[in-house]
Amino acid sequence: MDITQDIKNYIYFLQEHFGLSISLHPYYHKASLNSTLMRFGIHCNDYCMCMKTNDELWQICIANQKKVREKAKCGSFFGMCHAGVYEYVYPYMIQGEEGGFICVSGYGIDNEKSRAARRRICKQFNFPEETVDGCYHSLNRSIPSKRLTDSLLHPLCHMLELHYLRHPDFQTKENDFYNEMFHYINTNHTSKITVDDLCRRFHCSRSTISHTFKANNGMSISDYVNKLRLDDAKALLRNTRLNITAVSALVGFADANYFSNIFKHSFGLSPLQYRKQFHR
Repeated sequence: MDITQDIKNYIYFLQEHFGLSISLHPYYHKASLNSTLMRFGIHCNDYCMCMKTNDELWQICIANQKKVREKAKCGSFFGMCHAGVYEYVYPYMIQGEEGGFICVSGYGIDNEKSRAARRRICKQFNFPEETVDGCYHSLNRSIPSKRLTDSLLHPLCHMLELHYLRHPDFQTKENDFYNEMFHYINTNHTSKITVDDLCRRFHCSRSTISHTFKANNGMSISDYVNKLRLDDAKALLRNTRLNITAVSALVGFADANYFSNIFKHSFGLSPLQYRKQFHR
């Protein structure tokens, strides 16, 4: 079996049996993740998904990864991100050089430090306190011991190095292009993104953009953007009492009726019916 599939299965194993929320963050071009592993490139807990509905805030999150990288030079650690989320960070090496880091995130500690981070976000980005606090309190309060995460994450570090050693040349120009486009879409999916916008940004034809994305992702760009937005919407519906129009606008849908229709088509429930499962 290919090491890529082994890594994917092991991450799912850590999620299902130990409740660990894993994300992978390579440092440089040659260590980039292939399309199978790129799904693990972002935090997927409800709080982080709520935060990323604001493009500027997500850019700050991405920029802060440089600080994480610097701190990780001294080894693995447990700390709080700029948004108040606690996480374990494990750096991994590739042939003796820094390859990237693994993040075990999604932990919430309701202390003065995290409350200050949330207040700052509300003030700077005009987030409703109800939204931010509601999503934050959905974070995992059961933090595993460092001893346990060491025993579980060190094997994954070695697997990522082996993945690179077995596939040092998987990065073609097309894959480079797809990775850059994929990252851009993930970062900006709450804004209006069209194929024409991507053509201008990446200096390619519509057919090249569409074919490259679908060949690597298995979905069209519009379907993938809608999937990201709907995942964000589910997090907001679970953890806030924002009205449907506000949720629709936050995740990037200009028309609340269209949002409701596509939500029901995707999940078999209207947004209000979905919310009632969590707010009784």
